[in-house]
Amino acid sequence: MIILGLLVRFSYYVILIYGLVVVFGHNLLVNVEIENAAGQPAIWWDLVHHAKFAFPSLWKDHYVMIVYAFLPWSGLMALGYCFGSLFKSDVPQELRQKRLLYLGLAVTVLFVALRFVNQYGDPTTWAEQPRGGLYTFLSFLNTNKYPPSLMFLSMTIGLAILFLALVERVKGKLAEIFIVYGRVPFFYYVLHFYIIHSFCVIAFFASGNGVNQIVDMNSPFLFRPQTKGFNLWVVYGIWLAVVVILYPLCKWYKRYKATHNQWWLSYT
Repeated sequence: MIILGLLVRFSYYVILIYGLVVVFGHNLLVNVEIENAAGQPAIWWDLVHHAKFAFPSLWKDHYVMIVYAFLPWSGLMALGYCFGSLFKSDVPQELRQKRLLYLGLAVTVLFVALRFVNQYGDPTTWAEQPRGGLYTFLSFLNTNKYPPSLMFLSMTIGLAILFLALVERVKGKLAEIFIVYGRVPFFYYVLHFYIIHSFCVIAFFASGNGVNQIVDMNSPFLFRPQTKGFNLWVVYGIWLAVVVILYPLCKWYKRYKATHNQWWLSYT
């Protein structure tokens, strides 16, 4: 966000070029490993590019968790900023839908082509799996999010753009519900952490765990022992519950933003 805050002082094309160069080129750094004396990537390298949930030590018994590498994500944010130009009021709906369709198809085809070549765009290559075609397909889709590889971004963003093209003309109650979330994305993003972790605490004690198990030395998170977990259908159920619970809050906040003009509202 800080990098994008600096980039917006430049022209649209400077921001676009920066985004394209970073997104298409940062995987060239995969083979570059800058290590410290312990054989682990240096902390500044984790900050710039590596960042696979690293826990570098600051001093005795004090650590910091690095989840998001700022270089590749800043490239995606720059492209997202430029992508917003398609939704300006002076862009006709028909033209926007056509451009979304072509762009989404191009990005998706790029993913498929790069993945078949299996040489560049992701540090993990796919391979035929002995357990059958389904697992081979899953291997094909198994791309890296931390940091986000070119293939991961192409696979996910391409389909998202196609979805936007398909729902461009959709009206009605369902569209209104989606718009509520879309108008207050950062508000939703922050609140969902608190609700999910509240569920986590409830599930922790409901599963018979005691206070002596709140801290797991093998996990950076509280109330989440590595030996416990839930089936995938439970996870999806909790996700859906969080989405539903947050809807009235997001709807209220959307109205609040529309009727107030405090400076901090522009960030949520």
